[in-house]
Amino acid sequence: MLKAALLATLLTLAATRSEAASLKHASGGRLNLPGRRLLQPASAVFPPLTPPALPASDGSLPAAVSPAAESLAAEFRLSEEQGAVLESIYRNPSDPAATIEADLESSGIDVAPPQPFPAPLPEDNLFDYVLLAQARQGSVPAVEELLSEQGDPNVADPVTGETPLFAALEQAAMGEPELLTLLLSRGANTNVRNANGTTPLLLAIQSGNNATVMALLSYGADTNLAGPDGELPLVLAVQQYLQDPIEESMLLVESLLEAGAAPNLADSGGNSATSLAQGAGAEDLLDLLTGYGAVVVAPASERVPAPEVTLLP
Repeated sequence: MLKAALLATLLTLAATRSEAASLKHASGGRLNLPGRRLLQPASAVFPPLTPPALPASDGSLPAAVSPAAESLAAEFRLSEEQGAVLESIYRNPSDPAATIEADLESSGIDVAPPQPFPAPLPEDNLFDYVLLAQARQGSVPAVEELLSEQGDPNVADPVTGETPLFAALEQAAMGEPELLTLLLSRGANTNVRNANGTTPLLLAIQSGNNATVMALLSYGADTNLAGPDGELPLVLAVQQYLQDPIEESMLLVESLLEAGAAPNLADSGGNSATSLAQGAGAEDLLDLLTGYGAVVVAPASERVPAPEVTLLP
């Protein structure tokens, strides 16, 4: 439902944070918004973004593949079209193997890792690892070319397990969301884990980039998928709100709830979003959570003892 709007509205939260800070100041440091739904269309929160345009087709026949592209295709067991993509990226290198291997290494991709994750790098995956390298370099046009010739948007680093989506998260956090927009539209897995067990959604929440979080949710990110230490997306969002109770933080909590986050699901420390809100006395947050099925348990000191039952002889 939100997918089309979110693709057109992915941007950083610099302006949003400034606005949120003003809201917090105007409210004396805390926002209490009873009876108001906080989840808004992304277009109401984030400025519009035009996704990368696909190359226009004039209906002409494709150009003949060059000898250099044919050589690359033969050497690396690729299609001629894939060879042409590598030629356009590396500009007909005199030593293709050395040039590509150097590019992978400069992008942090170990082509012969001692402890590969999840398996050694086969030669057949070279095209995909070039895609990963170009993603890490932030070259959106190159990534788009590679994807157009069956490059895998979910290729994982053989050591870290990170896919191009992890590189896109870092770039989106720095105000460059174009790669994230492209990868999500081409089938990037939003629930992939790196070698440490961390998911893109957890990283996006920790970075404080709500626009990225909402985009991941619109492409199926699992709101109840725990991290390597048992941390949960909703619990992290509630902790952020309790530390800085501004509207932006409340919007993040509601976005997760709307996407299916369980308010009573506890992390490895035994904390749930509901128990944290209740312990902090955050009534506005509790109102929101109960609207999504949270069960609030009264503290032991407030519970009414059960009446004594006397058994008849």
